[in-house]
Parts: sequence; structure tokens; C-alpha cells
Amino acid sequence: MVKNPSGDPARCESALKELARHVGPVKIGLRRLLDYTEDVAEEHRELARLVARPLGSLAVQRQADCLLRVVREEIDNVADERWKEGVALRTVFRASELDEPSQSNPEAGIYARLKLANESGEFRRPVHPDTCLRYWLFGVRNLGRRLDRRLAELQEPDAWAPYLGAPDDAGPIAVGEDSAEPPASGAQRVFVKRLVATYGMKGRAVNYAISERTVVALDAGVDRYRVRARSPRREGGADAPVIRARLNCRAGEVQLLPSADGPPTHEVAMIFPQPLKANDEIFFASAVSGQQDTTPLVEVQVTSHGIAANGLTLRVQFDREQLPAAAWWFAECLDDYRLVKPPEGDVRRLTWSSLGYVEYTFTRKGKYGHRYGIGWAWS
Repeated sequence: MVKNPSGDPARCESALKELARHVGPVKIGLRRLLDYTEDVAEEHRELARLVARPLGSLAVQRQADCLLRVVREEIDNVADERWKEGVALRTVFRASELDEPSQSNPEAGIYARLKLANESGEFRRPVHPDTCLRYWLFGVRNLGRRLDRRLAELQEPDAWAPYLGAPDDAGPIAVGEDSAEPPASGAQRVFVKRLVATYGMKGRAVNYAISERTVVALDAGVDRYRVRARSPRREGGADAPVIRARLNCRAGEVQLLPSADGPPTHEVAMIFPQPLKANDEIFFASAVSGQQDTTPLVEVQVTSHGIAANGLTLRVQFDREQLPAAAWWFAECLDDYRLVKPPEGDVRRLTWSSLGYVEYTFTRKGKYGHRYGIGWAWS
């Protein structure tokens, strides 16, 4: 039986163990732990919290590059003091330089990596598998405590100067197939961790909408979130939508955005109590009402700016006198197909309560620019 290290775990230890379980390059694993757009358990966020204060103004990719240099340095320090623990750490993290691919199988688990290193003579002579595991457990505890101390010393931005590296490694994370990081042009510099959008129907039209959001700032200085609503009539007036602040924000001035295909869009900034630092999180709520329009609707939808898995819930309260014939959810589909009624028994079909209420929570991460919603048919 392997004996665990004594004493309390290091603050960074849980994050390091999560990093060790990551499949793929360690640099990518570090970015995941630092990026609040990723679905990472709260107990693994200590590295992100320690780095956010001094490096919060940098893109997540550059934060990861800087932290990688610190981790490499501290593993070297562990190896200088206890070389077998150093071997275990370098083995588990799959490369002696950490940012270069290992010759071993990158998908192999921690035990398999240690077994391969043992058989390859990395520990100079074969040792019992439990001994290899003990080197890892004591090594990661040692590394965690060293990182705790070092990152506490690096709480001022100037202290990171030796780790910043060349300017050309700065910049935002590239947008990939599964990335929620938005492009820079015109995007709101937040990630939506949770959005609950509620729509109240009157007849066959939306009478009001309430949006409750928890967002994470992607940059330092974010102080607002822009809310938009479409006017039902070109002339506006009494029919114009009214966008109001409800919880933990105040409304800015109304801006009219021209539309190529009809009425203007009304935009109002929901201004936060104070500017956020990178990776800061805030909850706020807004509401839209006053759209005196009787045009029948067949959907409600949101456009994702990057939404966490299980982070989007849409709710519709139908008028009890005007219930639809069928309802369904749609996600990431072509425009025309989102309103095609799925057949009975399809997993996308939704049912509503006897009082006309229906809701759906999207389980996958919302991709930037894609639309998610609930559609319905009146007949």
C-alpha cells in the first residue's frame, strides 16, 4: 500500500494532478486550467486564481506560457533536491521540457507512464510499482508547495518580467472547433458561464423577456454588457422595446443600430458596479418589455458569445389560451432547418406543462456565433 505524503495538501496540488490527467501537450492543459471558458472543477482553479492578479491583463495563452516557465523551473528545483521525484514529475508530465511531446504514449495514464519509465531504467534500477507511485505523490506535493511559495512571491506584475519571454508569443488563443473564445472584432470580451433566458408570451407573440447572466471577463477593464432587442415596427414610438436593468447593473443610453432588413435594433449597455479584472465573474439581470406587437412568433433564440456546457437554459411561458401544436429545441443548425418540426419521438421534441410552461438546458458548450433556441409550430 502506498503511503501518502503527510500534512495538508499544497494549494496548487489539485490543479497539478488535474494537469497530469490532461491528454495532450502540457501547455494546452495549462491553458485549460487558466481559461474560465473551460469546464474545470472549482477545486482545480487555484493556479488560475494565483495568476489572475498579476497577469490578468494578458491573454490566457500568454499567461500559460509564463506559468509554464515557472513550473519547469520548480520541477528542476525538485529534481536537484530529490532526483527520483524529479524523474516521476517529468515522466508524468510526459516530457522533460514540458512543452515538447514525449516519445511515450501521450494518452497513457499516470500509472502507465511511471511503469514505462521504470522499465526504461529512468530510476537507474527497477523499483516496485508502488515505489514509483510514491515518488510521484511526494513529488507533486513537493512541487505544489514550491509553486505556492513562488506564485506568492510573483503577485506583482513586474516580478514576472523574467518569465514573459519574447513578445511574439503573446496573443489570444486561436479559435478552434471547440473553442468558446470569440474573435476580437466587435465581440463582447466576456464568456457567459450561465444564461437563463425567460420569455413570456401574450397570444402568439412575446410580451416580455428576462435574462439572468453570470459572465467571466476575458480582459481587464470590462465594465458592461450590451443587450439588444429588435423593434417590431420601423417607426418605433410606443411600440419600441424597453430594455431595463434588473439586478446588479444599471442601464446606459439607448443606441439605435440600423438593420438592412427592417426595423432598427435597440442596444443598451448594462453597466457593472465596477470594472472587472481578467477572469473576474459577475451576475446581473436585464429585462425587455413594451413590444406591443401581435406578429406570431415561432421561436426564441440566443446567439452564443461562448457559453459553458450546461450553461444555457431557455424558458417559455405560453399563453394558456394559445398553446402550440409542437415545440422543440435547436442548436448549431442551418437557419432554415431550425424551424423544421422534428417528428414525434425525436429527442429534440419538448413537452409543456398543463399551464403552458416549457424549458430546456443545452448540455454542450455554446460555440461563438452559433444560435440556440426553442422553436414551435402553431398547427
